[in-house]
Amino acid sequence: MVTENKCLASAALTKTLSARRFTLPTLLLAATSLFGGSSAFAQADLSPLVWATHNTGAPQQFLIDHYTNGNIAGVVGEDLQIPPPQAGARKVTVAVIDTGIDYTHPQLKNIIVGKGVNFANPAQDATDQQGHGTHVAGIIAAQLDSRGFQGVSQNVMILPVKVVQTGPNAPIHPQDTTAGPGTALTEDVAKGIVWAIQNGAEVINLSLSWPSNIRSKTVDAAMAMAAQKNVIIVSSAANDSTTANLYPCIYENVICVGSHGPDGSLSHFSNYGPMVDINAPGVAILSTWPQTIAPSTFQGAIGYEFLNGTSMSSPFVAGAIAELLSRGFSPDEAKARLFLGSRPTAPKMQFVTDIQEQFTNDHSTETKHTRFGNVDIKGALAVTPSPLILPKKKGFYQIAWDGKSTQATIPMSWINRWKDAGAVKISVQGQNFSFPSLASGAEAVTNVQINLGANVEDILHLNATVDTDGYHKSDIELIVQIVHTFTSNSIPAGASVKKITGLDPTQYSDIRSVVNVGSNLRPDILFMRDNANGGTDIAIAQDGTFLASYTFTAFTSDQFLSLYRLPDDTYVSIFTKQDPNVRGRPNILIEKMDKNFKFLSEIVLGTDVTVLPETFTWVPFKGGYTPLWISIGFTPPLDQPAYDPWNPTYTDTKMPRAFFLDGNNLRTIKLASDELPLQVLMDGRLLISKGTAYLQTYTALELKDGQISARDPIALPEYRMLVGLDVGIPALDLSGGPSTMLSMPGTSTPGNMRVTSVGQSPTVDDVLNRSTILDALVTVSGTYQSSTSQYYFVQTDYYLQLFTAGSNDTMSTTLNRYSYIPSMIASRDFYPTVVRDQNGNGLPAMYIPANLDTGDVSEIIVADPTNQKIMRPANLHLQVTDGSCYEMGNLIQALPGQPAKQVFICNDSVVQIPLQLGSR
Repeated sequence: MVTENKCLASAALTKTLSARRFTLPTLLLAATSLFGGSSAFAQADLSPLVWATHNTGAPQQFLIDHYTNGNIAGVVGEDLQIPPPQAGARKVTVAVIDTGIDYTHPQLKNIIVGKGVNFANPAQDATDQQGHGTHVAGIIAAQLDSRGFQGVSQNVMILPVKVVQTGPNAPIHPQDTTAGPGTALTEDVAKGIVWAIQNGAEVINLSLSWPSNIRSKTVDAAMAMAAQKNVIIVSSAANDSTTANLYPCIYENVICVGSHGPDGSLSHFSNYGPMVDINAPGVAILSTWPQTIAPSTFQGAIGYEFLNGTSMSSPFVAGAIAELLSRGFSPDEAKARLFLGSRPTAPKMQFVTDIQEQFTNDHSTETKHTRFGNVDIKGALAVTPSPLILPKKKGFYQIAWDGKSTQATIPMSWINRWKDAGAVKISVQGQNFSFPSLASGAEAVTNVQINLGANVEDILHLNATVDTDGYHKSDIELIVQIVHTFTSNSIPAGASVKKITGLDPTQYSDIRSVVNVGSNLRPDILFMRDNANGGTDIAIAQDGTFLASYTFTAFTSDQFLSLYRLPDDTYVSIFTKQDPNVRGRPNILIEKMDKNFKFLSEIVLGTDVTVLPETFTWVPFKGGYTPLWISIGFTPPLDQPAYDPWNPTYTDTKMPRAFFLDGNNLRTIKLASDELPLQVLMDGRLLISKGTAYLQTYTALELKDGQISARDPIALPEYRMLVGLDVGIPALDLSGGPSTMLSMPGTSTPGNMRVTSVGQSPTVDDVLNRSTILDALVTVSGTYQSSTSQYYFVQTDYYLQLFTAGSNDTMSTTLNRYSYIPSMIASRDFYPTVVRDQNGNGLPAMYIPANLDTGDVSEIIVADPTNQKIMRPANLHLQVTDGSCYEMGNLIQALPGQPAKQVFICNDSVVQIPLQLGSR
């Protein structure tokens, strides 16, 4: 994937191609100085910098964060082990389906077949204006020149196929359209595969990916054609340190490639699991680069650049396969030799840095497996022909569980990819299966029994072993995903089902929970539908009983943001309102109704003075409630000073201010010129600072009807600051009560975070450390409080972690998301909630709705701090399998003594499923 190095905590741009670029131009200054500066370096021998083809044992630099580099140790021999050239080897055509190619590059121009094709813009040729495709092509087959740099095979012709448009670092998404109207990237990939086959390609490299729930029938057909024509397709595994399925890697006939470093260990960013067949170099990879694009890392010469990622690993394998084909091996034998000749992947990265800091003790590290080890071409040539028996399926196996059965049977197919086998023994998680023989191309089925129960995880990792003539393969990983399925006639145990009276829910297209304000919590459900007049009809029900309805005449449901229920039993709805004559941010419509949904008032809040943010607090005001928020803006007209004839030209400054609404009027809390508003606390007090740097003092202002009524000084430990922290996150009370504490995260040092929590008194958790040196903390997704402790769910580049306040212990689990989901969007898909254990105790949890990340099934991740583990309970991994039920888009929040609840509408009933762990 073409993405910024994900060691950067700020990496938010995302891409579908699988490469990572270093961003510090100083990365190779030391190497440059060895040759006396850039002009001398331009003519220098590049071969010492290409560890992937000749590893001398020199360490390779890797970026940790914006400011810090570290070194991955080199190990002699941990490279491709390229053999000497073979006389008489034939030429093999490899198609590079990517961003195009630099046709004029000296090391590529003589090995390009024709002009290729551009499916991203058929009116243009396949010239690379981004860099990724040229880099990939150079890895495969760059011709040796005086600099000493060359590709894997000198027996390759490159067929360029452009499917990705240009742009800064190519932020491409699988659903994006290209210059061809209505053409998705996946469709262009399918066209590229077919065109490449028709134009003589024997190997196709795809250094790109898309999620498994975006299924393309045209790509299916193209892959089937490739299998029929014996064309080998190689693809990158992507860079998210996850086992999640993705295309094209999960196709049976695709070689999926992960990344290893110069020490032979799996790269920290590389995907892994049963989808990934083999690993190849993917760290600090030097290759060709368009001569018209200045490299950002390799400053020594035009035409070369360093990149990281499985995008670089894939072409190494494509080149290795092409080399085997050029020596006369058939496609099937070339693949079998490549797998069987691989070296074991080193178990642990050898990373060295000068940083001295205390890292967290992670209690839940997962062993990372791939099907085979690291590519070794000499090893492939030396393999003695033997059977090669593998699971036919590369992705997850899935069990549709009814929540009651205690066992399930999964038929797992195994296929022999090479020589005939005699007696075959297969063991799966201690279950043994025997077969008298298995011919080449034949399949065998093992019916594996899976134990189910109240506390089974929704993801099971099984271990398998195969033994036969001259072939032994252990540590074969099989992943089983359990989904708790149900229908309107088979509701999960423990759910409450109430028929809705007074309204027909089938007439509504969207349901949500009403947001409660204050301590008077009530699980009201909002039903919405667009009407024929361009407005929105809504209805409210509580526990299945219709309460009230209302029609918004000029707003559709896609403009609706939230419906709030205030402590005085009034309701407030918030819509966006775009002025058709004004471009830019839409206005906000705030409409207030009484408890019977009788209209009370309406306010249109413009953007000329300030913008209402997503995060605001309802505070008491003149017998009712008003929103209070902090944002950058000007002084509202009613708060501007009176006209002064001695100073007739009044100037205002746009700065952070605390705003509120007084009726239909926008007002601001009047602070002194040296006072800065920071946060609105959970009890409605306004937190401000005064002073500069570490001399700042902090005060919580009590407000009455928009005026300051009292000042409560806040004493922090010495040298602690609250200025610059992120918008506070309400700490969920694990008992189910209202939130009383606001937790404010902020970056302390690059890759690290600290959290300051303020309730009646502040607490400071100074530093939440990285779990590893190469995994930076990105965002705090949820905070929780109990009677004895505080907990924080934090997203890193690759994991979801739970930190306990005052402890160096943490737990982690994979995020299971993809690089092309922007960090800002992906982090918003994680909603903090409370799950209850078997004894009724509240546990920190995250709710992830069904979306592009997770497919069509929502997910609940639960942390058990006492037992130091993170769980994905299968009984809460819910999927409706008939069309008579649909899920509410958010949860009903936890109440005292009750967990949060998932809500489904099934026919004419509301089904509430408590987020409760099963009984033991």
